[in-house]
Amino acid sequence: LLYPFQYTIVILYFLFHSSCVSIYDDSSLMPVNIEEKTTDNIYYSMFVDSIAYLNLEPNELVKLSEITDVIVSDSYIYILDEHIDKILAYRSDGSFAFIIDKKGKANDEYINLAQFDFDKENRQLVLLDM
Repeated sequence: LLYPFQYTIVILYFLFHSSCVSIYDDSSLMPVNIEEKTTDNIYYSMFVDSIAYLNLEPNELVKLSEITDVIVSDSYIYILDEHIDKILAYRSDGSFAFIIDKKGKANDEYINLAQFDFDKENRQLVLLDM
């Protein structure tokens, strides 16, 4: 003779085991041969019309070491270096303009500069502090 609690356990056991059954339809899957070599190449010329190199003026205060992001605006080239946690700004001719280095806990400071973007409409940098 089973007690009411034991009935509940037996019913739950069958519910859990019957709910684990799944019906798997693999007709929509496509096999991929990872050993097959492809000959499709992607060239820069497919999406870039020209490439130019710009020598950046060395800065005695800061040495770039881990460039994480680069944004080019009409006036400046902004470079985020995650290692030094600063944004360096260069003019379009490569000369050094200024540095954004406001690390701290005040309202106009950042703790860990993770990412940034340039708001073209308001012509300002937007910083993501993590």
